[in-house]
Amino acid sequence: LAPFTKLELLNLSSNVLYETLDLESLSTLRTLDLNNNYVQELLVGPSIETLHAANNNISRVSCSRGQGKKNIYLANNKITVLRDLDEGCRSRVQYLDLKLNEIDTVNLAELAASSDTLEHLNLQYNFIYDVKGQVVFAKLKTLDLSSNKLAFMGLEFQSAAGVTWISLRNNKLVLIEKALRFSQNLEHFDLCGNGFHCGTLRDFFSKNQRVQTVAKQTVKKLTGQNEEECTVPMHNHYGPYCCEDLPAPFADRLIALKRKEHALLSGQGSETERLECERENQARQR
Repeated sequence: LAPFTKLELLNLSSNVLYETLDLESLSTLRTLDLNNNYVQELLVGPSIETLHAANNNISRVSCSRGQGKKNIYLANNKITVLRDLDEGCRSRVQYLDLKLNEIDTVNLAELAASSDTLEHLNLQYNFIYDVKGQVVFAKLKTLDLSSNKLAFMGLEFQSAAGVTWISLRNNKLVLIEKALRFSQNLEHFDLCGNGFHCGTLRDFFSKNQRVQTVAKQTVKKLTGQNEEECTVPMHNHYGPYCCEDLPAPFADRLIALKRKEHALLSGQGSETERLECERENQARQR
């Protein structure tokens, strides 16, 4: 790579690159397009600003320490935890897209080095069941955790208190921490497609009436209706969302999930569940 030491932009998209790609010696490289390859491990230099590496098999990324902000797009790879991006890659990130990976837990503290730069975080279509760690992301605007496995929206989400756009659509949410607060700048709040206990929505919205207003506006914008359509006939609504009165919320929901899992494995899942599986499979095949 010696003849290219002053290179600033490199497009290697849609080739047949395999295994490890080491570009650390390209110390002036600012933009790299690596989309649609078969790379498993990637190393980049200190000047990287924009990294497009969607649709690979990447499980590890290393970034030499640099001072500039980064935009990192790693959709549809094999990332399992945020630490699969080394400390240099998690520092001064502005846009981080990790949708369609294999992440099951998220520790927001691992993004602390981007607390004053991170504006957009996309974790859609992973397998996330737990979010922990509290960091104040001063500039965070959008947070997408839709289509994961979260059952509880806890105080960790106070890290996203200043967002204008947040989605936890199509998770397994049962409860919300009633002490959560969001900014007056909130414009989009989407929790459709979950399995809420009615009492948790009542408690949360009683302390967050503006959020309830935004939630209703969001459902109206997405569906044309004032309330989301419930897939289970006996469901009630609180605010715009479907809910049930559950005596033991987590235990009741666990039983329901086990029944759903059995139905899916035996080929007896509902049409809604089948369509959701098809959407995810199609997204992962792009």
